[in-house]
Amino acid sequence: MKKYYKTIPVFILLIVWIFVSLPAEIEQVKIPDSLRGYLNYGAENNPGLKASFNLWKAELEKVAQVKSLPDPTFNFAYFVREVETKAGPQQMKVGLMQKFPWFGKLKLRGNIFFERAQSLKENFERLKLELFYKVKKLFYDYYYVSRSIVIIKKNVDLLDAASEQIRTMYSTGRTSYSNLIRVQIELDKLKDRYKSLEDKLPSIKVALNSVMNRPLEKEILVDKNVEDIRFHLNSHSLVQVLKTTNPELKILDHFALSREAGVKLARKNFLPDISIGADVIVTGDSPVPGVTDSGKDPFLIKMSMNIPLRFKKINASIRDAKMRLEAVKYKKIEKENKLISALESTLFKFEDSGRIIDLYRDSLIPKAQQAFEVTKTAFSTGRSGFLDFIDSQRTLLDFELKKEKAKSSHFQNLALIEKIIGKDFEYLKREQLITREMR
Repeated sequence: MKKYYKTIPVFILLIVWIFVSLPAEIEQVKIPDSLRGYLNYGAENNPGLKASFNLWKAELEKVAQVKSLPDPTFNFAYFVREVETKAGPQQMKVGLMQKFPWFGKLKLRGNIFFERAQSLKENFERLKLELFYKVKKLFYDYYYVSRSIVIIKKNVDLLDAASEQIRTMYSTGRTSYSNLIRVQIELDKLKDRYKSLEDKLPSIKVALNSVMNRPLEKEILVDKNVEDIRFHLNSHSLVQVLKTTNPELKILDHFALSREAGVKLARKNFLPDISIGADVIVTGDSPVPGVTDSGKDPFLIKMSMNIPLRFKKINASIRDAKMRLEAVKYKKIEKENKLISALESTLFKFEDSGRIIDLYRDSLIPKAQQAFEVTKTAFSTGRSGFLDFIDSQRTLLDFELKKEKAKSSHFQNLALIEKIIGKDFEYLKREQLITREMR
């Protein structure tokens, strides 16, 4: 028993340590200052998305309305001149009548509105994908401008140092005045570019916060350097996914189902609707004493139905419903073709931007960096001209900016692919639609 008592303090310390360490972990998870966090925030707060959700729910409520029987009809008749009968004078008549549409009509009406509601649900999904694409596009625009500011600032500092060096060289007669002017011109051009990008950043921030329905002054946090993700996508597989998961195509599928139910309902117009009811005639006492059933109220059961004789009208309604169904089918074919074309175009841009990333990261930037270091050393020792130094610095800057632009475009094209097919990157990985990852 003593052996167990010895372990109690250790156990208590372990529990205390766990509870002390929990708040930091919870806090870390609680503030998702990342793209996923912005996507979740936008999905929860975007007013257009909320409006679309409520429209879907409102349309669902119509299903119960159209599937219900029509309200019964109450009939009342008062005899201004009482009808004298042996049992007594008939004073008034009270009745109820209930209409019953032919078997299957109410169900078909419910199906029509249910499919309409499902199309609004898919429209909600479409708007959510559209929102996610806008958030991602603006997020990567913000990333590119932020990275460009960092890169240009590094080059401004570099030229500042070079300007001081050239000023010293000019004062000692080791370089010409034109070189001093040229470096100052190059420096001013870079500073203007830097200021222009700094001024551009707030407008992207406002646009992104506006899309998410977030306070416009809130800061946007992005990683200092978004990790390169290079992989190939299977075009044929994506087209198959698109045909089954794209919300715009699903909207047209539900419209088609609604139209099919409309055709069936139009055909049922050849069948009558039946009304069943009952009447009670209020009868007073007979003035003749001893009459059998004196004052007894007659009770009637009645039935009526409409006679669908307007065959031309019914046939026209059937043709109308069929043509609307055909129109939806053709719209789907047209939409599918446009989406496949957009997907192929975006896939090309996605692969092309990935190729550019590889080219600049693995080949051009390392070579330009090496060339810059060589010309910088050569210029400082007087073995190279100033124009070579400026040209190598400008080339390196241009390559670094183009790499970041390609990276931003790469992720934006991926976001557009996700929007077109209706599924995200995690789905692509899970379904093994990524053919080969690269770095």
